[in-house]
Amino acid sequence: MFGFNPWKREHSSKFFSEYRTAFVFGQGDLKRLQPFINKASQVVFIVWGFKEPEGLTAYAAKKGIKVLRVEDGFVRSVGLGAAHTFPLSIAVDSKTLYFNARQPSDLEELLNTYEVSAEMLQRARECRLQLIQQGVSKYNHTAQTDINKIYGEKKSKRILVIGQVEDDASIQYGLEAKMTNNDLVRAAAKEHPECEIIYKPHPDVLGGYRKAFSNPMDVTDVAKVVTEPLGIVDALQTIDHVYTMTSLVGFEALIRGIPVTCYGSPFYAGWGLTTDRQPNARRQRKRTIDEIFAISYLVYPRYMNPDTGEHIQLEEAMKILIRQRAESMELEGDKKRQALAFSEAEQLYKQALNLVYQPGREQVYIELLNDARQYEKSLRLIEEKQRQNSLPDSLYCEKGIAYAGLGHYQAALSSLLKVEKKSKRQMLALIRLLWKIEGPSDRLLQATEETLKMLDVDFSKEDIMQFAAILNHCGHPYKAKRLLREKQIEPIEVPYLSLAVNFDFDQLNASTYSEKVVVNQLIQSEGQFQQLLTTQKKIGIVLEATSQEALHHFCQKFDTLIFVTKPTFPLVDRNRSFVIFSAIHPELHEQVNLSQVELLLCNEPGLIHRYPHGSDYMRTLIERGVKLESYPQGLYRELVNQLGRKPSDRELLLFWIVQQTGEKIAEEQILYSGNSEDKDMLKSYIVEGVLQ
Repeated sequence: MFGFNPWKREHSSKFFSEYRTAFVFGQGDLKRLQPFINKASQVVFIVWGFKEPEGLTAYAAKKGIKVLRVEDGFVRSVGLGAAHTFPLSIAVDSKTLYFNARQPSDLEELLNTYEVSAEMLQRARECRLQLIQQGVSKYNHTAQTDINKIYGEKKSKRILVIGQVEDDASIQYGLEAKMTNNDLVRAAAKEHPECEIIYKPHPDVLGGYRKAFSNPMDVTDVAKVVTEPLGIVDALQTIDHVYTMTSLVGFEALIRGIPVTCYGSPFYAGWGLTTDRQPNARRQRKRTIDEIFAISYLVYPRYMNPDTGEHIQLEEAMKILIRQRAESMELEGDKKRQALAFSEAEQLYKQALNLVYQPGREQVYIELLNDARQYEKSLRLIEEKQRQNSLPDSLYCEKGIAYAGLGHYQAALSSLLKVEKKSKRQMLALIRLLWKIEGPSDRLLQATEETLKMLDVDFSKEDIMQFAAILNHCGHPYKAKRLLREKQIEPIEVPYLSLAVNFDFDQLNASTYSEKVVVNQLIQSEGQFQQLLTTQKKIGIVLEATSQEALHHFCQKFDTLIFVTKPTFPLVDRNRSFVIFSAIHPELHEQVNLSQVELLLCNEPGLIHRYPHGSDYMRTLIERGVKLESYPQGLYRELVNQLGRKPSDRELLLFWIVQQTGEKIAEEQILYSGNSEDKDMLKSYIVEGVLQ
């Protein structure tokens, strides 16, 4: 086998299981190969592309040795070849490569002579429609894109010009005229002056893997040049016509019913479906799109399962590709989530789960539903499975994750504790839940230490830092520091406030100065709310504003106002004090004037230990004069035990007030419509027992 890159060799051998393969390094010396050739009863030369040593073809012809040429197939992978992504399919040709228009290939001969049966035609049609529906193309390395954000509003007919690698063999062997990508763009613009021209350069060129011989920016006067990552399937949306030299994208357009103009002679040109600027006299037969699809996608290529090495058909290859795309999207979603880009992560998870759902793959689908925070849908599927059979450990884990996401904490804990065979996913979910509802408990410490002993599990840096934060919170700072040092994590990388400060304490490193400022302020602010409740007599509590007028009238009665909902008017009254009870998150406070906020109460406990987003935002609040106080862990645990679920912010606030003051709240102190699910619980905190 000649011309195969080292990373391709083992994988490529599996495509040729009928042979015992041997790879020739570099160009190879035919004289040195002669002894090995003489020993073999049968010899076949397999060449990647046209990368054979000089004289190989003549030598093979003289000796009667068969030569097979190999290229990537038409449904290849989730990723670019230049990025060393293994292919699902290859094209094998005994005459020449399929893109060589100078002489007939096996594919061209099949298109000229092969009689497609009615059964195969039906199969081809079904596969083609499935390919369109699932958005499969040769390369599938980009996430789905809202094309309107890239192309803009469509105001006229659109021509998509497909850029190629200009020194690629498909152009050298498939295009007679000397032409660059920019020449093609200007030709399309000249022939369609009334149309919008969109130019998509080749991804290998944009990615820096291959050299560009013409600068895409030189044609911005006649075309919109797309430089963003954009998959072919998305690129073809809203397109009315495609211009190409020899690109496979032309065929991707044809199978979607889009007219194509070819300046070269790709394998799909010359059969009556394309507008051809380079005639090919050898191609005389008229073919339908399903006939060309059947021959070029079902008959001609070889497909292989990359996990098992088994030869498969196109249908199975598409299933594998869809699974790989979903896994790729999920991994990208994990990266976005770690970078705190939660909305982007959720969108990727949703795209992934929509791809993979099929009977028999409910486990993967349910995991993705939970990752996409579609907990109710996840629970419905789990409960349906539970009615049919007893649940496996993996689904008890997912049931617990879904319950936790919906705030049903006791049900979540019960499900997670039923899991007998521990897994990384189950233990991480259990630890996060215990840390939230119990705080630094013996059960949390035991679960964390048990998880750290799972030797065969590869934990991320974020997981390790979370474990260290828990150890620190549970009173084991030295264990936490030892764990971080073992994993070579620097203090500046740690987002958890108390952990970062304790980890850095011995070194007196300035890298955690900001964390020290925030931690000191949080410690100093403990008890501020209790002091406010005892010193301020005229306190109003805005649980929910019924109307702007009612809110304004209510606020006039009190010197101090506590808002559970975000204030709907500017906080500019210097005669009153304002307290906000909410999550500590920048997006929530962007529209609130915090200059007059006396106290910001966090709706979760353990802010010093559990807040995972670093100190920057909280330090900004502190520098603006805002005092911060975290919800008391003991009160949070007590209320969760009472309810068995996640408390609402209204319940949390009123419970805190009642516990601190030792008495119920007067009804006239509260503004609330009384139309929520937690109404009955809220009544227990009110003197009159009725909310108006």
